[in-house]
Amino acid sequence: MVGTQAEVGAIVCWTDPDSYGHVAYMTAVNASGQIQVLESNYGNKQWLDNDRGWFDPTKSNTAGAISYIYPESY
Repeated sequence: MVGTQAEVGAIVCWTDPDSYGHVAYMTAVNASGQIQVLESNYGNKQWLDNDRGWFDPTKSNTAGAISYIYPESY
């Protein structure tokens, strides 16, 4: 399922008309809407890391629209 609500365990997707976009795995969400993620290839890092700490995904350096993919549990 795809939506617009930040949830732990979701994949956050940024679309960017000038590049390929970006994805990250959401590890935390706080009451103000800030998130923490695990990601790679952000800031030229080639490994998974929580490099940004808490941040507002709507004000990040990654341009474009934001959506979330919610993996289903089996």
